Amino acid sequence: MSKKYNNSITLFGNSDTRKKQVFAIKTNGTAANDPKKTEGAPVFEIYKALANEKSTKKLQESLESGEMGWAQAKQELLFLLGSLIGPYCKKYEHFINHPEEVNELLLQGASRARPIAKATMRDVHSAIGRLELEREIRNKTL
Repeated sequence: MSKKYNNSITLFGNSDTRKKQVFAIKTNGTAANDPKKTEGAPVFEIYKALANEKSTKKLQESLESGEMGWAQAKQELLFLLGSLIGPYCKKYEHFINHPEEVNELLLQGASRARPIAKATMRDVHSAIGRLELEREIRNKTL
């Protein structure tokens, strides 16, 4: 899947969009009650990458035995995606709707990082001899 080919799945954002994207994944057109080849099938491979071993094995058996069709497998994938990223989507939506909180968090992080960065740069300048050079230049100009 590639965003370039417009066949990616949007993780954050509208769940309706994600549903359309999952249901747009190409399958081989095997009838719902016919056995399906799971190896290399995009729906199954995405599911396998995200689910635990037990769930993956169950989906694989259901597809390969013909108990489940690709539409049901896509529904399972959609459910799995929702359960994995649902809480993060809510947080994403919150921050999209409250950019001032993002700015405040960034400012807080910068104020915590600044003293650490200054100390690190002081050590770097000392290690390369820059502090001594600055002192020499200051002494010669005074």
